[in-house]
Amino acid sequence: MNAGAKLSWVVKTVRETTSRMSEWNSLIVRLVPSAPLFQDSVISLSGLFPPGVAAPAMCFQCDKTAGWTLGMGCSSLCAACDNPAFPLDPGRCAVIADLQGNPHPAFVSSLGFFSSDGTLVLTVSPAHSISDLSGIQFAIRIRNSDAPQLRRECNLLTSSLCLQVVASSLRLCDPLGPPSTACTETETFDATGSTAQDAMALPLYDTCGTCLRPADLFEVNLVLSSLHSLVLQEVRTFPPSLAGLPVYQQGTIAPGVYQLQLRLTNWLGQTSAGMQQLLKDQGSDWLYYAGAPQPTLVIQHSRALSRARDQPIQLTAVAKAADCLASAASDVLQYQWGLTCEAGLCLKRSSSLASLVISDATRVLQVLPLKLLADSKYTFTCSAQQSSIARDPKRGNPSASVSLAVPVRPLLVAFSGFSSRGPMAAASSFLVTARVTDPEADMSGLTSPDSFSYSWGCVRREITGDCSSNPATPSSSSSSSSSSSPSPYASSCASDKLLPCEDGTLVVSQLGSSVTVSSARLGANLVYELSVNVTRRLVKVSTLIYDPNDPTSSVPAVWFQQTSASDWFYTVASPKLPAVSLQLCSSLYLGKPQLCQDGQTSDLFVNADDKLVLDAAVTASTAIASYEWSTESLGRKQLLNASLFLSKSAVSRVVLGPRVFVPGMSVVLRLDVRDSLGLAGFARLELSVRLPPSGGSFLVSPSAGLALATSFSLAAEGWGANPDELPLEYEFAAALPLASSSLSSSLVYSRGTLSVVNTSLPLLDGQLVTLTLTVRNFFQTAATLSRTVTVSPPSFASSTLASMLDTAFTSRVLPLFRVADVQAVQVELANLAMFMNRVPPCLSSSSSSGCSGTLEERQTYRGKLLLNLVQANLSLIPTPETLYTQVTVIAQILERPEELDLELTGYAANILSSCVHSYRYNLGDVALDVQEAVTMLTATLTSVLHALHVTSTAARRRTARPTSSSSSGDRLRAVELTATQTLGWSILRSVAALSSLSVSQSDINSLPVVIRTPRLLLNTSRVPASFLAANGWVAQAEGLTPVTASIPNSFTSQFKRSYESYEIMLAVFNDSFADELALPARKGPLLALDLRPFGSADTIALLPDLPQEPIKIQTPVLKPIDLSVSSSTGMSFSAFGAALDSSSWSWSFSNIKLVNILYDVVVFSVATFDFYSLAQVDVGCDLVPLSGVQLDSCRVCGGDNSSCSGCDGIPNTGRDKNCSGHGACQQGKCACVSEWYDLVCSSFCSSAIHCSGHGICDPTEGRSCFCSRGYSSPPAAVYPGPFCGIQDATGAAGGAASTAAAAAEAKSQLDLFLKIGIPCAVGSLLLGILLFRCCTWKQRRIENMKKTIIVYPQPQLLSRAEQRPDPAIIAPDDNGWTNLQLPVLVEAHNPSPDLPQLIFEQCQQLGPLLVDAEHSKISNKQLEQLLGLLQRSGHIRRLLRLNLGDNDLHWNRELVGLLAMLLKEASELELVDLTGAHLTEADKKELTAELKKQELDPSKLTFIKDLSSIYSHGPSSGHLMSAVGTSVRTSHTHIGRKQLNMRVDRARSRVEEERKGIEKYIVAGPSASSKHVTYEEVAI
Repeated sequence: MNAGAKLSWVVKTVRETTSRMSEWNSLIVRLVPSAPLFQDSVISLSGLFPPGVAAPAMCFQCDKTAGWTLGMGCSSLCAACDNPAFPLDPGRCAVIADLQGNPHPAFVSSLGFFSSDGTLVLTVSPAHSISDLSGIQFAIRIRNSDAPQLRRECNLLTSSLCLQVVASSLRLCDPLGPPSTACTETETFDATGSTAQDAMALPLYDTCGTCLRPADLFEVNLVLSSLHSLVLQEVRTFPPSLAGLPVYQQGTIAPGVYQLQLRLTNWLGQTSAGMQQLLKDQGSDWLYYAGAPQPTLVIQHSRALSRARDQPIQLTAVAKAADCLASAASDVLQYQWGLTCEAGLCLKRSSSLASLVISDATRVLQVLPLKLLADSKYTFTCSAQQSSIARDPKRGNPSASVSLAVPVRPLLVAFSGFSSRGPMAAASSFLVTARVTDPEADMSGLTSPDSFSYSWGCVRREITGDCSSNPATPSSSSSSSSSSSPSPYASSCASDKLLPCEDGTLVVSQLGSSVTVSSARLGANLVYELSVNVTRRLVKVSTLIYDPNDPTSSVPAVWFQQTSASDWFYTVASPKLPAVSLQLCSSLYLGKPQLCQDGQTSDLFVNADDKLVLDAAVTASTAIASYEWSTESLGRKQLLNASLFLSKSAVSRVVLGPRVFVPGMSVVLRLDVRDSLGLAGFARLELSVRLPPSGGSFLVSPSAGLALATSFSLAAEGWGANPDELPLEYEFAAALPLASSSLSSSLVYSRGTLSVVNTSLPLLDGQLVTLTLTVRNFFQTAATLSRTVTVSPPSFASSTLASMLDTAFTSRVLPLFRVADVQAVQVELANLAMFMNRVPPCLSSSSSSGCSGTLEERQTYRGKLLLNLVQANLSLIPTPETLYTQVTVIAQILERPEELDLELTGYAANILSSCVHSYRYNLGDVALDVQEAVTMLTATLTSVLHALHVTSTAARRRTARPTSSSSSGDRLRAVELTATQTLGWSILRSVAALSSLSVSQSDINSLPVVIRTPRLLLNTSRVPASFLAANGWVAQAEGLTPVTASIPNSFTSQFKRSYESYEIMLAVFNDSFADELALPARKGPLLALDLRPFGSADTIALLPDLPQEPIKIQTPVLKPIDLSVSSSTGMSFSAFGAALDSSSWSWSFSNIKLVNILYDVVVFSVATFDFYSLAQVDVGCDLVPLSGVQLDSCRVCGGDNSSCSGCDGIPNTGRDKNCSGHGACQQGKCACVSEWYDLVCSSFCSSAIHCSGHGICDPTEGRSCFCSRGYSSPPAAVYPGPFCGIQDATGAAGGAASTAAAAAEAKSQLDLFLKIGIPCAVGSLLLGILLFRCCTWKQRRIENMKKTIIVYPQPQLLSRAEQRPDPAIIAPDDNGWTNLQLPVLVEAHNPSPDLPQLIFEQCQQLGPLLVDAEHSKISNKQLEQLLGLLQRSGHIRRLLRLNLGDNDLHWNRELVGLLAMLLKEASELELVDLTGAHLTEADKKELTAELKKQELDPSKLTFIKDLSSIYSHGPSSGHLMSAVGTSVRTSHTHIGRKQLNMRVDRARSRVEEERKGIEKYIVAGPSASSKHVTYEEVAI
């Protein structure tokens, strides 16, 4: 038909998938000739490689041993490269593929062969042709060069350096056509300087007839060439938009002469422009158009959209207020969305926009999933109204619109009932069911099998290999197609010959949804492929969706698109093999009942960062004994390591963790099952891992700036992906460290399609901010890049903190509130909080140097930050990004709790609680990293507790000050304590909500989820009810304090209600967390044990009866227990389990029993779920805790003093209860029989016998007698007498005279005692006191001096040196000291500003100088002052040792200079202790290197305390001084100068006396009998 026309390429374009070096690149070529080309026509591609560079070996057969795997440059087609018909080197060819990656059938062997000059030669295969209408498209996969190359534009001068396509040996007619049209002639394109022509011989724009053009440039040229005129009406000019493109704005008239310019730029940066002048006059309505301007409004991605009903739809309106009027600069824009149905089902079912969206008056319109109707086309329109500008009466408010088409999603089909691509028993029949899921079932109502039409098919092949280990197996397919033929099959285990199944092999059920595979028609060792075509039934669709009265014409054809699915199995002779089928489930439904209800079995593409949920359906005659998951490649199985699973690995449904497989690879997963009889079955599932976007860069400008002042531009450039993976999404974020822990968070600035973001950056420690760019394609496959910028604090010379923050609130935060950009508001609040965190407060006034704002001012602004955050939450649309940013803001506000109060802390706790609630209930089915979110929430929760502790302590300190009314102060303190405990209890209860959130995406087989933060370890497990009832559960928290809780299986009988699964939580809090709760004294870790129904944060309800077998908790003892035993009561102490009583904030011991104590581990049993710890309790003498049993006075445990009490009831008096057998106990006394006396009736006395008949017995004791008148007892008479046996001769007169004489003698003795004895005694006492005072005067003076210093017990100094133990053996003495230990200060000391001067004043003594500034917290500035004083006075030359332990030194260049000067000037210096300095290992290495550069000895610097010579004086020679020295201590400041000099003089004299002994001791060692120096420390 085109006789006489010149052959030419009408279309010749190329595009590449990546431009990155060394990457595999797919060149997609499209060719349309001016006439059809038939078989044997040759097409040559040149310019693939630089001139003179031969084509490398590019095609290899897939061989894992050689490092080549499928999809990475290898193919089985490469075997044809070695064909003798092509005398080329092996591998010098390339696979030619179609756009789906399959071998292209239009070319011979689907290969292109390279010639010696690098030209790729392709030959059209028989029975194929290249049409002159649609042409042909094919892909060539080659590897890019390792070196950067410049793109070259093709023209007549550079044609040898660029891609060109030439056709030769052409056949212009089909050789297999009718004989009359057979062609034998060939024709070749003119490749030199020919002009391109179309089929009508008309010249094309391209002057080069063989140059391949970029596909995008061709499309631009095609559009521009079809544009014959450009009509501009009512044009108002406006500067470039945010995207950098010129736009037109209504409301601003600008008459004049305009130039319309179109500029094109090629790859080399060469540009060309065309211009057109326009004349714009005022027009007839110029008065109206000169009126008020209007805001501009666009909708992001305002092209026609197509979204499925279940996909989230978010439309964002971008508006800019008209700012040409001064009054309109700060106007608020009000948005209003509208909805119009253009076509489809929505015309029959109308619905309002309010029912489809969350809100129709916001800038961001979020359409709820499954609200729109399928087979419908909508138009969304957004209008904007500016508050200070009246509505345009002619055109209305400015508006923008976007079209959205909602297609009908195809059916999803999956097989069940047999082992997919696995073995089946040939001797048994089985039922195969096609499980059909209608994605539109919520609106169509098609849920039952009778809602669909089915068409089954079956073919078979003979087995020629081992199908059980063949990786190259066909995958089941599910696709929309009009063909009912089974999917193509190619496998090395079966022949290519296709045979139909025997009649009767498939027995279709009545509904058609299932078939019975008859064993009578199955043969062994055959491969059977089943296929089914499924469509929706017309009657069902028309009845449920459209007009039931007109079922034939009212239903569009899109509802009846056919879905085909196929799968295969092979038969074996074994009769009872397990049948296995696999499916991939969506991880979005983890933890939800609909998990795996509509799994996929074919066309499986996943992301490398996704969790993979694999579910297996197994049919077996007996129980399954084992499951084994593996990957399969080249016929080899590789078992999956258990560490790759987030669930148990030996179960039918498993969860694989993210980043298990490499992007770009194809993986065959295999499950092998074995039943209890040992019979095995297996199934395979093939996955393809998507490649992330690539080829781009991340630019940040400028690279340094000031906080709150510099606007940084973050740009993503050059990122690309496959067309079906567009559009791309860009996320810009900054990494933020959390001050209260070693964790980090991120601050997301933007996430969307905007590739450029302008924002301010936070001020961090070190002034370095790490920015990250995450680029995601349509399937959320992500690639990440990072950059680091410097953000410095601004100068406060010209402005204050208040002015800076007020300006930021006015210029940054408020405008974002007006446009309802909540996430941007959160970002700005986080920046302001971090700015305040890095600028220290002023303790006196805000004008001090290096600080900004008083504590009162900063507290006000932190409250303002929280209030703005609360205000932003009122319009918050819960998304993972907004919630995560909100938690980040709270964490930054709480970083300095001293700038908060109790009220603000309560606000922060409430906001955090709402975040947890939103995470649990408001997000829906969205992709969310739950573990990262819970970790961040947990760390922030501990920050809230820390802030509560700080603020409550400050509040108690304020209320403890003296007030006029003590009662009111007491009431205030009680209220604050109650509020603190209430908030603390709510924080503890929030741990249960976080625990429940952490397992919200856990499957019933998932492993325990462990959340680790520095202050809390949270272990939560999802346990099936059946497993708990059968086996119980053991929860373990591994860490520094391992805790175990064992729940017996019988405990489930206590549940009031049973559930499908439960959550078991074991939380362990560290000491600082528990101490900040102000809990009572405890001896073990605080832990929480909870059991809840899955998905709930409330503890399960228990029956009132106590369980027969309680819960056992094992926990370590962290604090020492008092091991003393009372000698009087026999009671001791022990660790015991305790539960926290929230009402009294004390420990409760009810229903807790001690099971065992082994070393430092305690096991106790409980009957409920609560917060537990260990408390020290009393142990009775019966060794039972809390029994209260004591020893009685008789030393009997639990006795009542009866065993050692007498008749009087008093223990241990020695009185007999039986009255010695000579009386009776009556009313606590012994009533003795006649002639028996004393308290216990043990003394016998007879008047006749013992009193000689002349007296009576003593009635009280009975051991003496009262004699009658005239009788007396012998002088030495004792019991038993006799008494009263001597008769007095003088009688009564003699007795009277002797009595008078005795009285006179007694009077004279009394007078002598009063006159002489008393004065002598008093004088002796006074003399003794005087002598004692004189003798102890020196000792008393020393004791008074000791009251002003710290005296450390050093019992090792009480013995001589040769009597002390070996210094190599460390043995503690009675006081806990060892002979090598140093004293440790027991009091904290705040450094004095005059510290350097105080130290220097004590350095005036002569001799070696030892300066001990340990615990003085000496700073860099104070060290500089001290060394300056020592240098100017010359004392630095006699400095031996300088102890700066526990200092406050920080790394800087000045510190290096100070230490260098010290090492140079102090010639006698031996050691400088820098223990505790704030130096990292890198700082220490840099310091050492700097000192070596100055030829100084860095070994004199130590960072480990080794100054025992200052304190300890053991037998080591290193502890001795060879000269008089001065030791300066700076622990306290109470000693006087006179006392100081006295102690120094005494030390000097003792050193001089023992100098010789020192030298002898050093030579001879510890065994020498020499004296040692007793050096007394001097304390200031």
